[in-house]
Amino acid sequence: ISSQASQQQQQQVIDEYEPPTVKFYRTEDKKHITEFVRRVDELVEDIKKLINGRRAEFEAKIQQNLEREKEMAAEVEALTKQHQQLVKAFEDEHSREEVMQVSVEQLEVEQEQINLEVAELEEELSQLECELEERKRGLERMRGVVESQQKEDRPELEFFERVLGLEIRGGDRDNELVFVFTKVSTIYPDKPYLIAVDLSKRTYKVSRCEPAISKLDQLVDWLNETRDFYSFLKKLRAEFVTLSS
Repeated sequence: ISSQASQQQQQQVIDEYEPPTVKFYRTEDKKHITEFVRRVDELVEDIKKLINGRRAEFEAKIQQNLEREKEMAAEVEALTKQHQQLVKAFEDEHSREEVMQVSVEQLEVEQEQINLEVAELEEELSQLECELEERKRGLERMRGVVESQQKEDRPELEFFERVLGLEIRGGDRDNELVFVFTKVSTIYPDKPYLIAVDLSKRTYKVSRCEPAISKLDQLVDWLNETRDFYSFLKKLRAEFVTLSS
């Protein structure tokens, strides 16, 4: 391509160059012939110089174009890499957005579940508050019954304490009462017979009984069924008397 362009450039130079005119005479004048040859030689030299100058300019332009092509190729490569980096960054951002969208959807589902659980808990709390109020009213009624029963049972309790040697004291644990009987054995009237009752729950439980009696479980079941504590103490002392004899 460079050789073809160079030939075209040379042809253009030759076409544009105006050759000198030479006049010929019929007489063979050696002087004129010498002058003609000299002019032709000058013409040839001028054409060579012109061609060489144009060739140098053309080669310089070709070199500039080649360098420009390299620069453009480097710019295109840099832009291509930049484009690839932008595409990669866009894809990464898109992936992060998808992950965040999935996380948001999961959080929305969890929030909905939490709202349902909160609604259920609020409903349970409302029910518990109603039950608590009902229990408070029940406790008030029971307190009145207990106070009334205490007034009725006070003489019998004093009889237990004075005649049967009953002593009631607090136990080693919270909500525990210890009932100690003396005057059970006729031989050893000061020997203590005791039972510790756990009152922390509605169902009575015996945590200690000294000495042990065989019908203790039956007596405790009867107590929980009847809620008649004073009769329970009577039955219990009768068992201790039988055991002591």
